[in-house]
Amino acid sequence: MRNGLMLLRACSFWSAAFGFIRHTPIYATSWGTASQLGASMKNGDETESSLRILALHGSEGRADSLQTLLEGYLRHVNREITTIQAPFSKGSGYAWWQLKPGERSFTATTYPGYEESATLVTQTLHKNEFDVVFGHSQGAILLVAMLAEDRLASSSMRRFILNGVSWPNPFSEQLFSSVPPTSLDEDSKNLEFLQIIGAQDRINPPEQAVQVEEALKRRGCKTNQLHYPGGHSIPSDERIWNLVADWLACKSLSPVLFVEPESVS
Repeated sequence: MRNGLMLLRACSFWSAAFGFIRHTPIYATSWGTASQLGASMKNGDETESSLRILALHGSEGRADSLQTLLEGYLRHVNREITTIQAPFSKGSGYAWWQLKPGERSFTATTYPGYEESATLVTQTLHKNEFDVVFGHSQGAILLVAMLAEDRLASSSMRRFILNGVSWPNPFSEQLFSSVPPTSLDEDSKNLEFLQIIGAQDRINPPEQAVQVEEALKRRGCKTNQLHYPGGHSIPSDERIWNLVADWLACKSLSPVLFVEPESVS
């Protein structure tokens, strides 16, 4: 396997903002050549082309840490992974918006800093061609909020993976709308989402993901759910990532999938 890592832009300045530290985003891209085809695609010349994945970390996450995880879990997929670091410092990592202590994304009435983060992701999607966007926790919530504002339907991106998502409360009115704007009807119907849901998630409980699922269906999106017996972290079970690879390869899957606990002999 060949791996490369390229920092496209490093931090150049720091300043205080709403009690958080703001920084210029870091972009990182890595390439991997799989030992198996996995979800790789063939172009007109019958040569392998990488699956281009944009990944968004969760609250207090880091771009490089997420990239390392995904490189390992998708090692059998011919992929090119790009990660973005969120604009606001939080704890040992970074966040896409700023919440008050004890406030949750599914209870907050506003997301201070959301606009900057959404603009960053939108610009990245428009400047680059991606096949899939992966979001974990707050990164997944960010994608659903952008869907509510029709920022996803207007891009060329069609497929999304949401891991550990919750309801983006400030965007409830838009998401409860039964249909998207007429001009975006067909675009919204072409969007595909795979939700990865941990049955023991105590940070963003599974019922939050169910609520998101209902909103996606109201907007005409194609959805799949992958349930597993874990918590809020990105799962490490190889069985889960085999199913993710099948989804990436556009294989026909059941709308709802369950990965059972591994038996102990």
